[in-house]
Amino acid sequence: EKGYEVQAILGINRTKGDQLHYLVHYKSPTIFDDNMELIPSTIAKQYCEDELIQFYETRIAWNDRQTD
Repeated sequence: EKGYEVQAILGINRTKGDQLHYLVHYKSPTIFDDNMELIPSTIAKQYCEDELIQFYETRIAWNDRQTD
C-alpha cells in the first residue's frame, strides 16, 4: 500500500479485537530503521499474497504416521 517491496513475512500476531497482523520485512529502503512493520491481514492479503502463501507453506507440519 505504501509502495514498499515485501521481502518476507516473519510472524503473525492477534490483537485484542481478534484481528490478525503480520510482521512484514521490507526490502530496503524504507522509513523504518529495521525495515519491518506490523500490517493488518486485510492489507497483507491484498498486497503480498505470494509471501503469505510462502509463510504458511514453510510452517506446515504433515502427519506422516503409517496406518496398519
